[in-house]
Amino acid sequence: MLFIETLVYVVKDDKVLLIRKKRGLGAGYYNGIGGKVEEGEDVVSAAVRECREEVGITPKNLEWMGLLEFWNYEDGRAESVHFVHVFLARDFDGGA
Repeated sequence: MLFIETLVYVVKDDKVLLIRKKRGLGAGYYNGIGGKVEEGEDVVSAAVRECREEVGITPKNLEWMGLLEFWNYEDGRAESVHFVHVFLARDFDGGA
């Protein structure tokens, strides 16, 4: 199975906004904001949507920083492949 995902690091005033993952790969750990790209959605739109859904902010001027590739193996064969587009946002609208 192939998954296309996003990960956004929001950095402002020398502070990084992190969330604690509730489920999936890395559950219980802190990370940036993100999730799966939905059908018909591009990676930038998905990154913005995930920020709105998860923390109620709209990131401004997303900068694409790279692509992470994760392969999950079971019984010696790849069960799933995750391509994660990583973005940096230095500003945002919304939030408290």
